[in-house]
This record gives sequence, C-alpha cells and structure tokens, in this order.
Amino acid sequence: MKKRFWVMLVLSLLVIGLLSSCVSAPVEEENNDNTTNTETFDGGLVVNGDFSENVLGDDVDVTETGWFKYVASWDGVTAQVTIEASQGKVLMNDGDTRPEWWKVQLAQWVKNVEPGKTYTIKFKAKSSASSPKILLAVALRSNTNVNDWPTPYLEEEVNLTSEMTEYTYEVNVPAEFDSDSYTIKLAFELGASPAGEYYFDDVSVKEKQ
Repeated sequence: MKKRFWVMLVLSLLVIGLLSSCVSAPVEEENNDNTTNTETFDGGLVVNGDFSENVLGDDVDVTETGWFKYVASWDGVTAQVTIEASQGKVLMNDGDTRPEWWKVQLAQWVKNVEPGKTYTIKFKAKSSASSPKILLAVALRSNTNVNDWPTPYLEEEVNLTSEMTEYTYEVNVPAEFDSDSYTIKLAFELGASPAGEYYFDDVSVKEKQ
C-alpha cells in the first residue's frame, strides 16, 4: 500500500511539472495605443522654433507671425533662405560687393515680450562654410515707421562649427520698452557671413528663471 502511495505521489509531481512547463510566464502588455513619448518642442515666445512647419514669409511686416526671410536685392546678394527637413537653411554665395550683416536674414517678430525682464535665447546651428560666423540680433522697429530702428538690445557675433551645436545668450528688455509702439525682432543675420550652407534648429526665447 505504501509503495503504491509513493508511486502515485511521484506520478502526480511529474504531471504537475509538465503542466507548469507548458504555461508561459505572464508578459507585460504592450502599449498599442499608437502614442509616442516624444515631447513637443517648446520655443517659448518663438513660433515654429523647431521649423516643423514649412512656413516662411518673405517680407518684414511687423504683423507677420513666424519666420520670414530678408535678402537685399542689390550689390550682388544671391543668398537663398528656406526651411528644409525641419531646419532653417541659408545658402550664402559670394558676390556681395559691400557685405553687411543685415542684408541677409532669417528672422521673426517676437510678440508678448514684457518690459523690464531678462530673456534666455537658445538655438542650434552649424555650417559648411570656412570659419563660419553669423550675427545674432535682437532689435526693435517702429510699428508705424519702417525706417525707425532704435539701438538693438543685442548684437552678438557667433562663430559656428560643422557640428550642430547649441548656443545660449541672454538679453535684457528695458523697462521703458513700449510694445504698443515697437515690435522686437529676433534675427540670424548672415550678410557678412562666408559663403556656404548654414542650418538652424530648436530656437527658443523664454523668460529667465
């Protein structure tokens, strides 16, 4: 009787072992809701700071929203300003007989700037040119007089490399800034830049914390 008991016990354990090996371990359920963890780029006061929208204006009207281009139409300037592959692109060519920074611009009118505050400007850039440089400018223009350009709040020559690099600057907006009379322009100026391709991405303007 005891022998039969032990035989039955061994057989039972074998059966349980076989059944256990056929049962798969629980697998965590995959997220199939088609959502991604990609965060939306926050440009702060900059519209389309990551150039994800292929929208580029071609005038300097202060009512315009988003990026616009400016290329002087004299002195042999033949630069091309575009948005390609979610990046701002400027192709600078030789030929300008009097190179000046303001003659070629990738720019934007920055709205909702508050007087008396400091803002942090960040952007990424690179270039294929030899010893490339650009001018980062924060200027303001009269809302009614296209020839009224007071002294810029910031003009900074930036030396670029062939690798996409992030740059950070700060600008102080004076307490006397009058947003009803003037609009602030953020501009990458390349009129005096060496010939070559220039790329820009992830541009933001945020209040300094």
